[in-house]
Amino acid sequence: MREDMAKVIVERPRLIHSNQYDTDGRIFRNREDAPSRLGMQKGYSERKHFNENLAPLRRFLEKQVNRPWDKVYADIRAQIDGRSTVQQHILQHIDNFVAVQTVWDDATGEVMLKARSWTGSLEYLRDTRIGLYVDPRTGILRKNRHYISYANQRRKQLLAEKQESLQRLRVLDANTQLHKIDGLWYRIELADIPPPHIVIDEDGSQNTVNDTAWDVVCKAWVSRMTEQPLACAYACAKQGIPLRYAKSKRQLSAKEMKEFKLS
Repeated sequence: MREDMAKVIVERPRLIHSNQYDTDGRIFRNREDAPSRLGMQKGYSERKHFNENLAPLRRFLEKQVNRPWDKVYADIRAQIDGRSTVQQHILQHIDNFVAVQTVWDDATGEVMLKARSWTGSLEYLRDTRIGLYVDPRTGILRKNRHYISYANQRRKQLLAEKQESLQRLRVLDANTQLHKIDGLWYRIELADIPPPHIVIDEDGSQNTVNDTAWDVVCKAWVSRMTEQPLACAYACAKQGIPLRYAKSKRQLSAKEMKEFKLS
């Protein structure tokens, strides 16, 4: 374990400002009018703050897989002083990455661990969000094969949403899409929603007018000031403003259904 792990995890560096006097305390201390006795932190407008960067700790633990947990923990304690309130914070976060208090369930042949609650009840490792665990039979640090990271979970979710979208939407070009509505496929032609324009009244005052357009899919009047229903998957939003609408639709013929391989 790296010797400066405690600083990397719990110390955030000073912020950088455009004024150098705010970031480099040496400039303040070396001035002619500076006091003769100064503390080490004098001259800094921004002190080092508490950090919550636990990624280095997680990466270190992942590299220790297949090692005895007692030796891994000994390496951690060699660099982390539990008597320090700040460094003790690191030891408290180990439970976020490693399930240490584990037991073996002979009935199911699975690893269980104590739930992190006041009840102290047991739960199966596969039902937790912990990536590493200590094998209760050998004391070896192992990977939880049931663990799925948030990044992979999000990636699978986006893939599922894409597959679901293909079941109801096909994009042919910038202005043409195929939509499945009430079990039937339609060819949708898109157009730009009219942009707002200025109208000058008789008294010379200027007013901004947003023209509306009839959306044949949403069956509603839309403008650049109205929110389009979520069912309008073709809506191109820029900062929450709808820009397109369905100006026409036509049910696909049997020949077109076969051409686009739709059911």
